[in-house]
Parts: sequence; structure tokens; C-alpha cells
Amino acid sequence: MGSRLRLAALTLLFLTTISNVDPIRAANDGDDGAGDDDWLDRMGKTSSDENSQPGQFNTEHGRGTLEVDVGATAASAASPKTIIVAKDGSGHFKTVQAAVNSIPKSNKQRVIISIKAGIYKEKVQVDASWVTFQGAGPRLTEIQWGDTASTKGPDGELGTFKSASVAVNGEHFTARDISFRLIDVYCI
Repeated sequence: MGSRLRLAALTLLFLTTISNVDPIRAANDGDDGAGDDDWLDRMGKTSSDENSQPGQFNTEHGRGTLEVDVGATAASAASPKTIIVAKDGSGHFKTVQAAVNSIPKSNKQRVIISIKAGIYKEKVQVDASWVTFQGAGPRLTEIQWGDTASTKGPDGELGTFKSASVAVNGEHFTARDISFRLIDVYCI
């Protein structure tokens, strides 16, 4: 019950922050949804109909169809390479970062890093493109690290950008059946 209450409070805080609207008043003011685009005005942007969207979003195959990224064809032409990570040494690498480091930054082929079940306590940075992290399940495979924005690094505090547990700089990254978690350093 406690986690549901926290989730509801966080959701309410998030909605209040992004919408700049009192959610209690908005729920009770009888708004029929007309004029919901006023947030676009506040952000200095405009909306457009589906026919004026960029080509990748308007395929003329009917509403709701999304055109696949043209670059995906090149990477999917060859069968993907698979690298196995296992903490017990039964795979190609024992750490996720070692597997990532084995992929050249100029990579043009989909590489699946199959990560066996376990908690991998490491900071990971992915600079190569076309990388997929495939875990054994979100509750079975987890990458953890404990940096926060205020963590001291060699040049002072890390800040938000350098505190990620998993940082992805390469293009076309995907992740399936895996969790990324910040270790609560105060509870260790």
C-alpha cells in the first residue's frame, strides 16, 4: 500500500509540474477538452495535422502506421552478432562494459549483448551504434550503480549527465528484459 501511495503522489507531482495546471481544479471545472492545445501556445509551438508531418511519421498507409527507420535496413540485412555476458564466466565476458568495449564505435551491424541473470554492479557507457541489451527478465537481470549528481568525481561533483548507471551515446540502442537501477547508497 505504501508504494502505491508513493506512486500516486509522484504521478500527481509530475502532472502538476509538466502541465502547470492545478489538477484538482482541472478535474472539477467541467472542461470538455476543448482548447486543450493551449499548452502548445505556452511552449511557443504549433500543432499540425498528420499530412504535414515529416515523412518518417506519415507513410500514407493510414493513420497509426509508423515508417521504419531507413537505416535499420542496413543493420538488419545481416544476421545480428550475439555476445554473451555471464558473471560466472560461462559467457564471452564477465561484465557488460567489457562486452560493450568489444564493439567498435563504427559498428554498422546489430549486436545483441545477451546478459544472463544476475545483478551487475557496474557503470556502463555505450558509444557504439546498433547495440541491444537482452536480459533474462526485468526482475532477473539488473545493472546497478550508485552515482548521483552530487557524487564526487575527479573534477568535483559529477552532475546529472555523468551520474548515469547506463549512459547510451550510440544510435539505435534497444534494451529488453533488463532493469537499470540506481543503488541507494544510503541503504548499503
